[in-house]
Amino acid sequence: MQLLWKKFKKQYIEANIDECGIEVGTPHTGYEYQVTKHAVLHVVMSGSGTFSYNGQTHFLETGDIFLLQRGMNVNYTASLDDPWIYYWVGFSGQLVNDYLNRTQLIDNPVITHTDTSTISKLVERMCYTAQSYTIEQSDDIQHMSDLYNLLYALYQVSPKKFDQQEAGIYENVREAIRYMNRFYMQAITIEQVARHVNISRSYLYKLFKQNLDQSPQSYLMQLRMSQAAKLLHETSLQSKEIAARVGYHEPLMFSKAFKKFFGVTPTMYRKNKGIHNTP
Repeated sequence: MQLLWKKFKKQYIEANIDECGIEVGTPHTGYEYQVTKHAVLHVVMSGSGTFSYNGQTHFLETGDIFLLQRGMNVNYTASLDDPWIYYWVGFSGQLVNDYLNRTQLIDNPVITHTDTSTISKLVERMCYTAQSYTIEQSDDIQHMSDLYNLLYALYQVSPKKFDQQEAGIYENVREAIRYMNRFYMQAITIEQVARHVNISRSYLYKLFKQNLDQSPQSYLMQLRMSQAAKLLHETSLQSKEIAARVGYHEPLMFSKAFKKFFGVTPTMYRKNKGIHNTP
């Protein structure tokens, strides 16, 4: 039985909390499916159950954790005699992926018989913050602080040996991101980005999918749209001025792209945020 399942709209490129939840297990009841989310960490707060993945079944109890990642076929079920209660938090983003790759959870998604009290407390607070989440109380800042602390805590309990070769490959992605972050307001293309890091466009696409689970074009679009939304929310600039500031020379193309991304026009987005265009 789910006591909480709160989903959040992605706001940041580097790191996002996608969802938080609390589940009170029913004896011999669980879930079996293929994971579609980027990463979802589960922490057993009390009781016990089983987690099966890749032909192996793990018996889990209080303090144990397991990480779901996109593409995994999983089965997790509460025990009969002492059904578990677990909390979960889903997260995504370029830094999240980088930091998770520094842990053994990427290769072995289960941690047992380890002191995970810091992780448990962080996930518990993230879930309780989610129940009455408001920007006015700066809960978004608290959430992001907890997320970074959680990622560091995961590294502490399950560190992975540093791989210089992997770091070198990821540096190509980092440099492509730095280039797009610097020049997104210009009409740059992914071909230009690939030339800047001296690799082919197809290889850049492959690296982005492997490391960020999205294409370079998707990243650039998300960057431009998030900046446009910020300008609509925080300034009184007209749409055509905002379009020019995020790399669109044609205001109509910007409006179409914005509506496709957010589901509403720039004008409606600003209206919903309580800010209106000046004459």
